[in-house]
Amino acid sequence: MALPMGAEIAEEAMAMYIRYGGRRKLSYFDSFHIATAKRYDLSLLTSDKYILESAALLGVSVVDLYLWR
Repeated sequence: MALPMGAEIAEEAMAMYIRYGGRRKLSYFDSFHIATAKRYDLSLLTSDKYILESAALLGVSVVDLYLWR
């Protein structure tokens, strides 16, 4: 499914990356995935350890890919 990305998502993604990004933390690309999931009220299917451990802090609902299989 393709979802449109507007300025609100990009702004949220950049704010999250500035706040939580860095080595072994939130990646630039993942910040866009999280902002998009938040905007459309979707859960994010991921195996990323940082995102799984920080879901509440990031304000996103996540599903662990390894538990989902």
